[in-house]
Amino acid sequence: MKRTIYDITHPISKDIAPWPGDIEFQQDWSLRMDAADPANVSRMTLSSHFGTHMDAPAHFARDGITIDEVDPEVTIGPCVVLDLRSYLEEDDLVEPDTLELASGQLYTISPSLPSRVLVCTGYVPGRPFRTDFVSFAPQAMHWLWEQEVSLVGTDAPSVDPIDSTDYPAHRASLERGMVLLEGLNLDSIQTGVYHLIALPLKIADGEGSPVRAVLVNAAGEDSQM
Repeated sequence: MKRTIYDITHPISKDIAPWPGDIEFQQDWSLRMDAADPANVSRMTLSSHFGTHMDAPAHFARDGITIDEVDPEVTIGPCVVLDLRSYLEEDDLVEPDTLELASGQLYTISPSLPSRVLVCTGYVPGRPFRTDFVSFAPQAMHWLWEQEVSLVGTDAPSVDPIDSTDYPAHRASLERGMVLLEGLNLDSIQTGVYHLIALPLKIADGEGSPVRAVLVNAAGEDSQM
């Protein structure tokens, strides 16, 4: 059966501004064939939380697992995409009732939430850095944990507000061992059930990593709304 693959990763480029205060993405060339070198070889400088990336529990949990210890079983498998745009207003937080309302659309194709939940809030990154993103109330993370969700994804650059100093949504999820995907490209993805593949780099003792994330669905399956 033919599959459809949706790339939900933003390209790593200078077109995306880093989180305020974090380092800029930089790509320089060590070798260039145009300069008579035998190959093209580049070197890159970037934050582990630049663009589409994964937060391991070690990002905020003192004894949390690091990115190289994240089990691929968590990051590969059935997932649901919830489009929250029609449920949110300016300066809203994602609350438990928001998630309950949005997930109600799925009951005709899935009686319960898979262990991986991605939410579309309508955020699109650019330059300068956009601070008008929708973040999560910590109670929303509690609710997802109660639904046995192990991975939460968002198109926003963070699950906490830009001015947060204690990062309650990060702590409410990562301290429970959940994994976060931030900076996803979900603008054209319909609400539905998919198969997620999101693998971080296996960075020893890392707290986060850039990710290439894709969604897969089989043609003819009743997986989208």
